[in-house]
Amino acid sequence: MPTVHAHAPAPDATVVRYGIRRLLTVLPGSLLLIAPAVLDLYAAVTGSNGVHGPGPWLALLLLVPLAALGALMLRVVWVDRDVTIALDSTGLWSVRGKTGAVIPWDSLAGVGLHWSKSTGLVGKHHTFELCPLGPIDRDHPLLWHLVRDDTPLRPGLPRLRYRLQLPLFTRRPLARAVQRLAPQLWFGDQRREYGYRGLPDASGHAERLRDG
Repeated sequence: MPTVHAHAPAPDATVVRYGIRRLLTVLPGSLLLIAPAVLDLYAAVTGSNGVHGPGPWLALLLLVPLAALGALMLRVVWVDRDVTIALDSTGLWSVRGKTGAVIPWDSLAGVGLHWSKSTGLVGKHHTFELCPLGPIDRDHPLLWHLVRDDTPLRPGLPRLRYRLQLPLFTRRPLARAVQRLAPQLWFGDQRREYGYRGLPDASGHAERLRDG
């Protein structure tokens, strides 16, 4: 089971500044969704585009949902901007500030990559899949946002697993690190259907914490 430690991963760990890389990956797409609504609002208020009447405001009604989606994407990655992922002989660490949670290799049944085609500028979406041997804490203070419900790696294993949505240029270093540190767990790359990645159960997490 994952544990929370005050100390850090080993000095020779493979370290990826996960939060910053993910923020930089998502930022351009978020801004592309937000910018048209901001520009249209400015034009509607100031009349700077030479168009008067309800036209700009009607266009704004269509652009606001896209802007809201861009803002939501940005908010999700901004919260985790200071998260670092590290892999050492103990397991995979998620480190935020001076606190780190480690998922030990000996608690896992398999580790690998899933991917699907993308409709955006990025050709593929990749995720890092950590499939446990037994039940996991879906409300762990540092790891809950990585928990997803998916088909078990093999029959008899739990449905809940850890899933990291990988920013650009992080797939290969993480894969090489697992193959070096825990080769017996590596199950390789698997293609998945579009939209398989899912989202953290934020509302359920908040409700469970509220109910104690």
